Amino acid sequence: MGRLQAQDSGVRAARPITQSEVTETIEVYRSHVLSLLRPIWWAALSTPSTLWLRGLAVPPFIFFSIYMHTADGRGILPWVGGALAALVVPLLVGGFVLLQLHLIARKGTDKDLSEQKLMGYFSDQGWGKGSRFFVVTEADLARRAAKQAATASSKEVKDGEAEEVEEEAPEAEPEEKPLLASGGAGGQVLGCLGLANRSGGQGELLYFAVSPGLANAEVVEDALLTAAVAAARKAGCFDSVFIKLNCAETRLLDAVDRAGFGFPQPIRINAWFHATRLMLNVRGGRR
Repeated sequence: MGRLQAQDSGVRAARPITQSEVTETIEVYRSHVLSLLRPIWWAALSTPSTLWLRGLAVPPFIFFSIYMHTADGRGILPWVGGALAALVVPLLVGGFVLLQLHLIARKGTDKDLSEQKLMGYFSDQGWGKGSRFFVVTEADLARRAAKQAATASSKEVKDGEAEEVEEEAPEAEPEEKPLLASGGAGGQVLGCLGLANRSGGQGELLYFAVSPGLANAEVVEDALLTAAVAAARKAGCFDSVFIKLNCAETRLLDAVDRAGFGFPQPIRINAWFHATRLMLNVRGGRR
């Protein structure tokens, strides 16, 4: 029950980024990308693919190469060579994945998330109408939780009061207000997500990141997704919004499923990283 209350209190805690938070947000994004090494590495090793099958062929190839080129082919050397090759192949796969993640992080931080470019790109004058970049900080979650608790207390008091003082209860908050709040909120940045205007009436969610090891990661993910989709609906210029996910970002896919924003079938776009393209329903209500 407490977990559900925490998610409910944090679901609207995301807001547009401020300039003072750009540097810390870049570090959160870089840390998030590099933390994907282990799940992507394991998926690459455990899921059959053409590269996976080629990797399996390396140890026998090394074994027979040594076997055919040694005077005593029946010795232990071919077996040692084959065993070493079997150990090296997973390390090579891990090295390749790590290199790709470094390149992804560097490309993002150098291209769009730099201190000089982020605020300009994610604006109506940058990538177009509706483009925004959202963050969630510790202070945002704390403030939202306090507001939720105050609202709950007010309702309890209201229920216990006489009918003549019921109209003095606090008014219901506007739906979009927490998403459009501006100004620095303070506290550590916990996660980020960008919404970019693409051609053809499509929007793209990109640069999703959550600080590794967060105990309340689901709250942050739900808040970021809710803010981005609400902003896309408010902009009124998007027919659909899509997001690219890989096997290591299943938590965001879970957030899409919890919110009911996604269409049923993701489209596979990259077999090596198990990446998929998922369309989000922004025109209608939730499923």
